[in-house]
Amino acid sequence: MRRYIFILPAVLVFTAVGCGGQFAHITLVERLRILGIRAEPPETDIFGEVELSALIADPRGAGRPLDCTWAVCLFELGGAATDISCPGPGSFYLSGDCDSATVRMNDLVAWLAEQGFQVGRFDPDNPPMRELPLIVGLQVQAATVPNGTAPESGAETARGFKRIGVRLAATPEEPNRNPRLRGVSVGGMRWEAGADPLEIVANQKVLVVPEADVGTRQTYMREDDDIERLEDFLFSWFCTSGVFLHRRTILDVDSHGERLDTNTWSLPASVLSPEHTLWLVVRDGRYGTDWLEVPVEILPQS
Repeated sequence: MRRYIFILPAVLVFTAVGCGGQFAHITLVERLRILGIRAEPPETDIFGEVELSALIADPRGAGRPLDCTWAVCLFELGGAATDISCPGPGSFYLSGDCDSATVRMNDLVAWLAEQGFQVGRFDPDNPPMRELPLIVGLQVQAATVPNGTAPESGAETARGFKRIGVRLAATPEEPNRNPRLRGVSVGGMRWEAGADPLEIVANQKVLVVPEADVGTRQTYMREDDDIERLEDFLFSWFCTSGVFLHRRTILDVDSHGERLDTNTWSLPASVLSPEHTLWLVVRDGRYGTDWLEVPVEILPQS
């Protein structure tokens, strides 16, 4: 007996707005921003469940409360990216907060039926497509900063988008997993999650080197060809002081064998406060994401 499952009736499109356009961001973070959104797992089937989390930076927020709204974005084919408002009208809202939210595919399919969509059926051995991109939108709303300590008074809003892979075809290929970061080296000092803040002297250029878990780098095949490919690990760099030479780097080497994943961090000549943050985000070019949030103390020159 064949087993039939549901397919979503709308085309879900991806936009380069908010964190979706991660490579268009400048590296200096001075305001409320969404630097990354992670799905666990990053790829699921039509009956699956996905846990979402976000990397939210609010460097001048003085600990102000943040309010987060999550929703699945449904759009018709041909809709312009600039017209996308998600969360917004016609979105499937998710229960969650700024720590996490959950996508349950069964609930989404049921909601579509309630909205009057005709939910079609298909044969998993002969689906109309192998995979469907599901797009989740996140809106972060920040309250006014206490005592007017922020450069801008009043509420701030940031938006980001996350693509999740929904498999429609029955295939022996391993589902996509999130890449993992083991740590990062800053000026020759290695840091890993949970370690003490790094101490770095101001007014210098330091080499920063990501340490990815290469065991999480997977091979995969695209739907339109039969060539096995190795994932690209793409690194995005952010900081609250100074600037990075490159907005992004990649896990690869050039024709001379030189690494292409390293970066240079130019530290400021002076700082008002020593406490700063470095963020490193890795994406695998498909749906996977991971990050590190590195506390840094920038010390004055002696």
